[in-house]
Amino acid sequence: MPTIRELREQQFQPTEEKSGSGLFIVGVVAAFAVGALLVGGWKMLPSMTLMVSNLSGKSGPAFAPAKVRLGVAEKAPLLEQCSGAWGKGDLGPAAFFALMKTNDRVMGIARMAGSPHAAGPTHISLAWGELADCVYRQNGRAFCEPNNRALAVEAAISVVREADGAAPPPRDGFAKAQAALNSAIERRVSELSDMKDRVLRGLRGRLEDGRLIAADFGYLAPADLRRVLQDVKPTRNGCAEEGLPG
Repeated sequence: MPTIRELREQQFQPTEEKSGSGLFIVGVVAAFAVGALLVGGWKMLPSMTLMVSNLSGKSGPAFAPAKVRLGVAEKAPLLEQCSGAWGKGDLGPAAFFALMKTNDRVMGIARMAGSPHAAGPTHISLAWGELADCVYRQNGRAFCEPNNRALAVEAAISVVREADGAAPPPRDGFAKAQAALNSAIERRVSELSDMKDRVLRGLRGRLEDGRLIAADFGYLAPADLRRVLQDVKPTRNGCAEEGLPG
């Protein structure tokens, strides 16, 4: 006759095997998720979110792939409307926008290299702020046009990056002799920061109604922008409900 100890071992053996299998499955799923994020980056997150919501029985609004949703920012109707004074010169809105993008890349490299000349906001930094501020004041239907949507994405990324990279001038050494210039730079920093905050507030509303989604922004968005994209989930697809591209 088996002893009490043997009976206990037989009783708990299936449970331990089942538990071990369960942990193995969870480990495989976790490894897959981490691998997918490393390989696919930020663009994989909407797909992973959709997979989890399907497993839990909850499905969110459906959206077209990002390559269908996004057009060409330089062709956006809102570009001319929101170009302001800087778009009225000889270059025109589209050419000046291309110049802004080039400057954005150059300044980004300069900041990474620690150049002191890249610390303060430039006129182009403020141009990004004015453009993004204007774009995110538009009504929801404007964000259903693919080119406008691409412009909204690029403008939001750039104004947040410019605002985060801008810094007030130092207050020691030679800078004390430039009080007026320092004051002007500080005003620019404050103005750019205010525009960034307004754009992020506007973005929250466009994310909630699905006119913009996280996948539109790729995986290189600045940290503050990424936090908004992670926090705000779409509750509807406003463009599709109106029969517009979404």
